[in-house]
Amino acid sequence: MDDSRDMVWVLNNINEFYGHESCGQCTPCREGSLWMQKITARMLDGGSAYDDADLLRSVADNIAGRTICAFGEACAWPTQSFVAKFRAEFLAYASKTRKSSLAKASDFASDSAKVSDIAKASSDKLEDEPKGSGTGH
Repeated sequence: MDDSRDMVWVLNNINEFYGHESCGQCTPCREGSLWMQKITARMLDGGSAYDDADLLRSVADNIAGRTICAFGEACAWPTQSFVAKFRAEFLAYASKTRKSSLAKASDFASDSAKVSDIAKASSDKLEDEPKGSGTGH
């Protein structure tokens, strides 16, 4: 995979896998893995909102460490990592609606300046959060 691939599309692909593979025994995995997949699928279908990145992170944070086996961490970590590392791409979906099965990062090049400012402000807000605030940091 190179840097031309859209990270929201990639995460949706990963979330589809984990949603399908969950055994369903633990509520966090059973509900959370499907919820994350539904959010990323909705984003790809043009129904994104600015709080989707935070919602994805919140769902993933509430799965990790709360399951019987390691599957919870396995399905939560990609979402946590992708939202942290590629936040601007997730936020770009809220400013642009489009449908694509194989989205490319370059489709959002014109939105990158607007979204970078939003991502920076959001990232600064997360760094300023006090430890133990219940957000999983």
